[in-house]
Amino acid sequence: MRSDKITIVTPIGSKHKDAWLYENIQKPSMEYIYNFEHLLISDSKFLKSTHSDSDIIDMDMVSNNTGWRIQQIIKLMASKHIETEWFMTMDADCFFMQRGDAMQMLFKDGKPKMKTHGLKVKPRWWNACSKYLGKPNPPIHCSVTPCIYHTQLTRDFCEAVNLYEAIHPDHDCTENALYWTHYWPMIADMYALGETHYAAIFSLEEEHIYTNLQNFIERKCYGQFPVGFIQSVLPITVEEHMEIYNKIKGGRDGI
Repeated sequence: MRSDKITIVTPIGSKHKDAWLYENIQKPSMEYIYNFEHLLISDSKFLKSTHSDSDIIDMDMVSNNTGWRIQQIIKLMASKHIETEWFMTMDADCFFMQRGDAMQMLFKDGKPKMKTHGLKVKPRWWNACSKYLGKPNPPIHCSVTPCIYHTQLTRDFCEAVNLYEAIHPDHDCTENALYWTHYWPMIADMYALGETHYAAIFSLEEEHIYTNLQNFIERKCYGQFPVGFIQSVLPITVEEHMEIYNKIKGGRDGI
């Protein structure tokens, strides 16, 4: 497998908003990034790659699952079609905030950066994964998407675990927590733990996303972190997404 590049995996659902976010935010942000491959996947079909149009997952097995969980399965199963040693998953609302070599942005001393969390962040999912796998809950938790995975380990994991069963409401597991729990503690030495590779513009239930945006810009997060993403508990339109992204892009272009 190639170690001089990283693959970016972007699954997008059939919803118009996903496609719009990719075309107007993520795709333009990749214009000045190099040393990466890109797999764009929609409803389990490759949209941007040299691969065949065969399904990545068995869609009949996920007929009773939600789009959010289906995308999680796709993120891991895509590893079978990746030819680089590492890959990073990005949702449609993720975008690059820096320019240049993706490997230099996302790696430190030859190891991929991994933002980590304590046990109080999303405990429900981590406890569910620990129970399903029959393994201890790791004392250090890996980040949510965008998350960097080792390709061969992910392939092996997909062979060892029934993802259709694990990532289902009955078990409530998530893809990153499954991967991390399965390989902990061996996997800890493979990452530059605590090295943050993304920053999020996030709003809580009682505040609008713009409350956090000004702080994000003032701290110049676009200059410190390779990747950003926008999440709001409150409804946010694609127009608002674009407005926020343009303000961030304006800051980045002014560096």
